[in-house]
Parts: sequence; C-alpha cells; structure tokens
Amino acid sequence: MSSLLIYISVFTVSSMMISIYSEKRKMFDLFSLIGLSALVLFAAGRYFVGTDFVTYCLMFERFAKTEWNSFFDSVSSEYLFAAIAKITYAKGGHALTYGTFAFLFLMPVYCTLKKQYQDISLATTMFVFCFSAYALAFNITREYIAVAIVFYSLKYVFNNRFISFAICIFIATLFHKSAFIALILWILWNHKYNITIKGFGKALVILATVVFVFYYQDIIKFIFGDSEIFSDYLGYAAEGKAGLNRDFYLSLLETIVILLFYKVLAKDRYYDDRIDYMILLSVIALLIGITGFFHPQVKRIAYYFSMPANLILFGYMPKYSNKKYAWLIQFLIIVYFVSKFVLTSYILDQGDLIPYEFDLTSDYADDPRNYYVFG
Repeated sequence: MSSLLIYISVFTVSSMMISIYSEKRKMFDLFSLIGLSALVLFAAGRYFVGTDFVTYCLMFERFAKTEWNSFFDSVSSEYLFAAIAKITYAKGGHALTYGTFAFLFLMPVYCTLKKQYQDISLATTMFVFCFSAYALAFNITREYIAVAIVFYSLKYVFNNRFISFAICIFIATLFHKSAFIALILWILWNHKYNITIKGFGKALVILATVVFVFYYQDIIKFIFGDSEIFSDYLGYAAEGKAGLNRDFYLSLLETIVILLFYKVLAKDRYYDDRIDYMILLSVIALLIGITGFFHPQVKRIAYYFSMPANLILFGYMPKYSNKKYAWLIQFLIIVYFVSKFVLTSYILDQGDLIPYEFDLTSDYADDPRNYYVFG
C-alpha cells in the first residue's frame, strides 16, 4: 500500500506543479521544472521496479562493454536507443540510463502539450499521462519514447510538412522499429482542406484496420517478404501467445466515453478539427487492441494512436463541457485514471510496478533478486 501511495503522491504533485502556470506561454517556469525533474528522478531511481528492469540492465551492460568499432554490427536496429544506453550506462549506471530515457519520453509530450495545445487542461492531461503512460514506460521504455516522438511529429501532419514528419518518424524508429507504422498518420489528415478525412476515406481506413487486425501476419510477410534489411519486422508476423487482454475492455469503455462526449454531450460541436482526428485515432487504437487476444506484441502498435488520443481528448473535455460542470468532468477523469492504475498495477499486479524501491547507486548485479530472476 505504501508503494501505491508513493506513485499517487509523486504523480499528483508533479502534475499539479507542472500545470500551476499552464496559461502562460513561457515553456518553463520554476514550478514546471520542479514537477518535470521529480518525474525524471522518480524514473531514474526505480530499483527492481518493472518486469523488464533486469532485462534492460543486462542489455545496457552489454552495450556498454561492446567496443565502438563493432558496436553497430552487434545492434540489429534501434541504433539511437542503443548508443544512448551505451554512453549513459558506462558513465552513470542504470540510474543515469533510466533517467535519460525518462527525460526523452517526458519532454516531447510536455513540449507538445505546452506549445501546440495551449488551451488544453494541462492538469487533467498530465494526470492522464502519468497514470496511463508514464508508469507503463517503466516496462516498455523504447516503444514509449518512439510514441512520444510520434506525438510530437503530429504538428507536421497538421501543418502539411511531410519531410519534417518523415524525419521524426525515422528518428522514432531508431528507438523502436514499430514506429514505422506511424507513417499512416499522414493519410488520416486531408491536406487539401486541413481537416480530418471524412466519409469514404474514413470508412476505408477503418476497414483497412479491421483487415490488418485479422490478417496482420500475411500483410507483414507480404510487405517485408524475405528482405534481410527488414527481417526485424518479421517478428510481428510470428505466432504469438494468446493473452487475456483485460485492458481491452477498459479501452473499449474509454472509446465509448469519448464518442459519447464529443458526438453527443459536448457543448460546442464546432471544436478544433484536430479533435476529430484524435477520435479517429482512438477508434483505430481500439481495433488494433483486439490483436492483444492472440499477439500482445502486435497490440503495442496501438500505443502510437491511443496515447495521443487519450491525452488530447480527455484533456479537452473540461473545455468543451458546460462551464458549470467542467470541474466535475475534470474530477471524474482524474478519479478514473487513478482507479485504472490502482486496478491494473496494484490489484492485478501487472507490470511489477509495485513495490516501488528508490535507489540511485546500488549495482543490480550484486542484488540477490538478480540471481533469483536468472539463477
């Protein structure tokens, strides 16, 4: 229980600190710096927290011990992730490496919210981010950094700057190979009229997503074939273990709430068209989430759609609510995502996030728990 209170306290205080002066255009102030630093330190100091803690540490150690002249030959892909891990682990161990990756995940998200969505409820959005994505990134570190970069790149979709967008996606693939799927985000925006695709185009995208969900193995094999260059992607076409996919039902609930609110209850139906874009992302993410029942790894592709959608759509709900009830909407959103974290991480014990232990200096290799895992 004490670990749960630590998570709730750190995430709550950090979110409030970051959003104290959210109405100001200045990117950083003293309070936001304190809040952001607290989140980075919280991630950097985690010790034997997360299912993949030791797995990542072993990977970092291998990177650090590999000489530069043969380093990139030993890394099949995701070169930027590997290089950063090598440098930081050699200089400061697991704490510096995890802290660096937490910073790389946090900053694209914060900068995107601060600069591109200045009228959003930053407090609500940061609560959603911390309790739904930041803690999950303790286990899915590489992919969530890629997701954050993709989230940042959406501004180039809306500004019709394909080269800049493609460069961001390329950088994201250097952290996780799955980021290539985010190129699809470009075609979901009508660049002629600067609106979300409508009618037939939207129906075609949803149909294509359904086809992908049930035939993803054949599609991946067809696209990448036997090419050695793209051999890393063929892992997504391999047979996966069936999963319970319990969080799919929560995603279904969230999508229903989003559709109900923005299509029925929103006081202003003439909202920013980026809202419609995010609603489409939410639906796509839900459909891709179905793959979690038979291939949990493929299901993670949904994060490129779901994280941006959840941050923006739940973050804007107070703004598009009746002013009289905006505070209630904000309160309910916060309660829901905190409760979701409690359910998944504490009650169901998913991800081994609890218990939380803070230690910046100890060597994981000397810890008896390391031998328990691999001995």
